[in-house]
Amino acid sequence: SGGLESAYAAIDLQARRSGLDPEWVTYKKSIIGGDIGEAQAALERLVAREVRPRQRAQALVALGFVHLYGREPGPAQAACDESVSLIRDDVNLNGPPELAEVCAAIADARLGDDTAARRLIMRFERTRPARGLYRPYWTESLLAALLAETGYVDRALDTIEQIIAQGWRTPNTALCRHCVHLSVEDGRGLYFKLANEPRFKTFLATMK
Repeated sequence: SGGLESAYAAIDLQARRSGLDPEWVTYKKSIIGGDIGEAQAALERLVAREVRPRQRAQALVALGFVHLYGREPGPAQAACDESVSLIRDDVNLNGPPELAEVCAAIADARLGDDTAARRLIMRFERTRPARGLYRPYWTESLLAALLAETGYVDRALDTIEQIIAQGWRTPNTALCRHCVHLSVEDGRGLYFKLANEPRFKTFLATMK
């Protein structure tokens, strides 16, 4: 339908307006086009030369999620642990966990230690708005992923069901499409623990 070409054009427009690094452009275009190998290579090139702390942290967390998608929890853990260390002073412990914290915790869980994931679940729930109030799609998606990783499958599915009931639909953007996106039937994303659950398959059907 031309959606992919429109996405590429939007990325080019962003790059012209913001001076976006060419490797970010390559990453974004590659991952929305489904070329995970080239997306990873672009991030690795970016990480190899980026020394500014916040910019390096952003590249590392993106690389961490791509490693999770590729079922490489060890490299994902290393990338996101470094990202967390770089943003340590920016982390608000009274707010929802940062993306790098979640990625590192999921990697830890896939390596056999879900302590950090359970701790972040508690932090998400402590900072979550009251029932019925606005609940951001992104943070709820990450909470569902952590719940699934720690064996709370029904709670994860309940969280996703509530996201859908509120009318949320995942945009076809880089991280969403290949790591979280509900309508992509791909067990490599954040929800791979739910891939064979009947309720999850029903959710997928509603998103098409």
